[in-house]
Amino acid sequence: MPSTVENQSERRSLLAEVARASAAFGAGAPAYGALPPGIIVPGRNVDTAADKSASDRSTGLVTRRRRPESEGSDGRDTVRQEPVTGPAGPQPAVAIAPIRERDCGRKPDQMLLGHAVQNYLNYMNGMEPARHFADFLSDVERSLDESFAGHGAGTLMGAARHLCMAGGKRARPLLVKIFGTICGAPPERLVDIGVASELIHSASLLHDDVVDHGMFRRGKPTVNARWGNVVAVMTGDMLLATALRRLGGLDARITRSAVDTVAQMTEAAIAEVEARGDLSLSLEALKAIAEGKTGALFGWCGLAAALAAGDDEAASRFDRFGRRAGVAFQMADDVKDVTGGDEGKPRYADIQSKNPSLVILLAAARDGSLRKRLLDAWAYPAMTPERVREIGTAILCSGAVELAVEHMEREIEAAIGELGPYASSAYGERLVGWARQLAEGLSGRGTA
Repeated sequence: MPSTVENQSERRSLLAEVARASAAFGAGAPAYGALPPGIIVPGRNVDTAADKSASDRSTGLVTRRRRPESEGSDGRDTVRQEPVTGPAGPQPAVAIAPIRERDCGRKPDQMLLGHAVQNYLNYMNGMEPARHFADFLSDVERSLDESFAGHGAGTLMGAARHLCMAGGKRARPLLVKIFGTICGAPPERLVDIGVASELIHSASLLHDDVVDHGMFRRGKPTVNARWGNVVAVMTGDMLLATALRRLGGLDARITRSAVDTVAQMTEAAIAEVEARGDLSLSLEALKAIAEGKTGALFGWCGLAAALAAGDDEAASRFDRFGRRAGVAFQMADDVKDVTGGDEGKPRYADIQSKNPSLVILLAAARDGSLRKRLLDAWAYPAMTPERVREIGTAILCSGAVELAVEHMEREIEAAIGELGPYASSAYGERLVGWARQLAEGLSGRGTA
């Protein structure tokens, strides 16, 4: 394990990289309204070979790929081109202002900041306390494997293993261990809670990929892409049942709170679907969705660990901390979506899926013409990649990323405040540092 001095040196180096990228990213960017005039036709000015192969932009066609679902098929995808249609038929070749990286004074590689942030976060994932709790995480991994072994080798088990054993940060089991260590919970109970938290999280990913038509996760095809939606939904249901079974021998309040958490996650997921394309969504409503989708399970990790220790005050405080930290992490995801900082997901996914993320809402509120362009683009079921890229660049030029980071920082500080006296304990300080390091990484602050 690297020494403390080596860790601090590497951390300073990575923070300096983020600071340099952040400065280069934001230098000299004029307001969106000051962009030079011009006209392009959606479907032209294709920049990459990958874009050219994806669809014929000049004819307004988009490539559709379909996996064969009949048993007698030869297993190959079928490909056909269809018009990009909207409410009144094919998408018109409307004139729109070309917004490219050079138009707002940014470096050609707009992913610079995103990559610097991701490098820093990857480093943090490998630091303490993850290393300190390696034995605990090994126990969680072994218990996850055993959970699937008890159900045979059928389709559902194969699909469950495909997702759950494909890696992942195991952030939720790690939080369970940190919370439990703060209040002295029995280690064996924490393993059960940690496994349950990962199973619930995995079930939510399976269901999300069905809703979002996700094709890749953790660098592999999603379960719905490989086995279809029915298997993905049923596998998610099985994982939820397995999680609740795992909690059966613990305090009944832990199981009841897990059921409540799943209900909140489900309600937030449908609220997110209903908000698609809605640029009038309030920031409070957006935070409520983020709390339900991400914060509720973060909070349950702390609640359950404290209940296992019989510490009711800690249960309440940890729940509130986790909920607000979960909102902050969702905000960080929103930022990485437009900066290209998440290498495991396609850039501008929120624009493509018509998801009014924090960054998109802030950008639309700052610039009426950008708001109109988004609404016009979202009126159609699909957008060409270059139109997504044009709108994404406009969002980057709007200053919304910087505002979103400020919102995230406030949420992190509010989360830390919820810890109360537990923040000063040895592992409470680790939680505080963990949260603040995310803020430092995304804002580009820190010592050079």
